[in-house]
Amino acid sequence: MRVFIIPLGRFDLDVGTLTPGDASGRRAKAPVYAYLVECAAGLVLMDTGCSTALARNPRSILGDEVDSLTPEMGEADHILAQLAGLGYGPSDVDLVVNSHLHFDHAGANNCFPNAEFWCQAAEWEAVAAHPQHYPDPGWDPGPKARRRGLRGDTDVAVGVRLISTPGHTPGHQSLLVEADDGPLLFTSDAVYTRAHFNAEHLGAAVDRTQARASVVRLMELAREGARPFFSHDPVQASIEAWRLAPAFYR
Repeated sequence: MRVFIIPLGRFDLDVGTLTPGDASGRRAKAPVYAYLVECAAGLVLMDTGCSTALARNPRSILGDEVDSLTPEMGEADHILAQLAGLGYGPSDVDLVVNSHLHFDHAGANNCFPNAEFWCQAAEWEAVAAHPQHYPDPGWDPGPKARRRGLRGDTDVAVGVRLISTPGHTPGHQSLLVEADDGPLLFTSDAVYTRAHFNAEHLGAAVDRTQARASVVRLMELAREGARPFFSHDPVQASIEAWRLAPAFYR
C-alpha cells in the first residue's frame, strides 16, 4: 500500500470562512488536498479538488464570495496534472471517494470517466435537494450507475475505511488508512485545522450537533493512535513534517 497526500493549490481567505462568527477580517492561506491510496481495491482517490473553471474564473462559481475566498491555483495544481506527476492518468483511477461534494473537494469529479464514485447517501440526496450549496457542476460524475450511496462506516479494502462524520454537510465522511507507517486519519472538512480539533471550536457546519459528535469521534480515533491530517490547515504539513506527494506513506 502507498498513500499520497496531494496538494492542489490554496485559497486566500477571510478566517471567518473557516470559523463562523470570526469578524476580525484576518486572512489566511488555506491549502486544498486530495489523497491517493494504492491498495487491494485498486487506485482509490479521495476528493478531486477544484475545477479548472473555478481556478480560471472563480466568480462564475463563487459569485461575490470570491472576495472572501480567493483561489490561488495554476494549471499544475489541478488533480490531473498532479496525478500525471505520479505516473497516472484519469482512466487509471478505479474509485473516487468524496468526503463531500463541495466545490473544493469534488470540482473535478467529471474528469474520471472509468471510476466508481462513493459518497454517503445523505450527500447525494443533499446535492439533489439543495443544489445552491454545491455551485460547481463538476461534482457530477455522469451516469448514476457509477454512483454508490453509502450508509455509515464502510470498508474500501483491508486497512482502508471510510468513517461517517456528518455535520459539515449532511453526508460528510473522513478516511482512516492503516498504513505501515502508522494509522493516518484524513478528517476532510469535519476538522479544518488543528485549532478546530476541538468540540467547542467548530468550523462551518449545516448541523452543529452532528458536527460536534463527529469531532468527538475523530478525537477518539486520534487518542487510539491515528495521526490526524486536517483539510485546510495553513501550517500543519510543514510544522508537523508531513510527506506530501510525490513522497508517500506505506
